[in-house]
Amino acid sequence: MSGTEKIDVFSHVYPESYFNFFSRRPAMIAEQAERLPELINMKDRIHIMDGLNISREIISLALPDIDDLEIDSQKSQEVMMAANNGMHETAKQSGGRFLAIGTVSLADPDFAINEATRCIRDLKMLGIQIVSNVHGEPLGSPRFEPFYTAMEKLGKPIWVHPTFMRQSYPWLREFNAGIMVGWDFDTTLALIHLVGSGVTKRHRSLKFIIHHLGSLLPLLGGRISTFLDNSDPGRKQDLNSESLSYLKSFYVDTAEGMWMPWLRSALDFFDTDHIMFGTDFPWGDSGQIINNIENLAISQQEKRLIFSGNARRILGI
Repeated sequence: MSGTEKIDVFSHVYPESYFNFFSRRPAMIAEQAERLPELINMKDRIHIMDGLNISREIISLALPDIDDLEIDSQKSQEVMMAANNGMHETAKQSGGRFLAIGTVSLADPDFAINEATRCIRDLKMLGIQIVSNVHGEPLGSPRFEPFYTAMEKLGKPIWVHPTFMRQSYPWLREFNAGIMVGWDFDTTLALIHLVGSGVTKRHRSLKFIIHHLGSLLPLLGGRISTFLDNSDPGRKQDLNSESLSYLKSFYVDTAEGMWMPWLRSALDFFDTDHIMFGTDFPWGDSGQIINNIENLAISQQEKRLIFSGNARRILGI
């Protein structure tokens, strides 16, 4: 299926204006940009896309997330706007190869709403990226409810990217375990909280696009839904024992699809209409992900849905 249209829904960049915004560049940004020049060099990036027959990438800001930059709230707002302006310019200059989403920190929900609105209405972005916890505060916190209401009214999806677990074992830094598995634990906890707190029930038309094949949901979805349905009598009645359907309502990308068992388990849990081609480029092995999707025991039509059809339908592109 080398000629099949491929739209990568979850890849990362450092826009040039954002990269040059800092008077003293954060260490993680400097290190990652040096190791992975495709975070900044869009010409080389497009060359790689051409070699893999990827027609378009939906680009988002690469980590570290805004909350990990250790800056005050005023500076955080300036950084967010610089990043989003840079994403817009990068997409605008790409000849249609890149489509952008914005990034906000929910640490200041009011500003997050204003910036998300600017990104979508003024910069014509496809949606907004947030991370899996806000300084340790869960995504289902009542404080963030106005943001979800605003995003639902704007009619655009929320991309959820993992971030570091807070107040966890200090030795998670060994072996890079905080990213290796900590990110997937944190993403899974975020999804549990979005369902358990009722966010997904209250905002049924709001779509969430989850990085890394939905993390642990394909493996633990049954256990998670059972606990959600039975952990509190009031919640059980409120969710009407439908927590599993809410867990399955998330959309997921194929980053981590380099590992075939994970890809197959996500396919079993979410089915083809909730899976979209996404690579986590430049960290993910895009070629291996493509090969694994092509080797799934599903129809050619279902593969086309994963590679581009679902993105077109869900994102309106």
